[in-house]
Amino acid sequence: MKYLLPFKNWRIVVLTILAALALAFAAGDCDNLVLFFVTKVIAVILGFATHKLSKRWDGKMPELEVFNDNEEED
Repeated sequence: MKYLLPFKNWRIVVLTILAALALAFAAGDCDNLVLFFVTKVIAVILGFATHKLSKRWDGKMPELEVFNDNEEED
């Protein structure tokens, strides 16, 4: 069961995926000027969504049980 602990906090996984996609779109390069600006707009939208979701979920993230194991061992 300890192997599934990172997946209990699914919000971090969602934020990481959104941030990675925003970074990929922001770093992408293209010869077509219209497609270049479309990818940059998509990167800004994904970055904004990541920021807003992280602010919304800031107080709602449950603490991981990994950090609470020290109290149980005493």
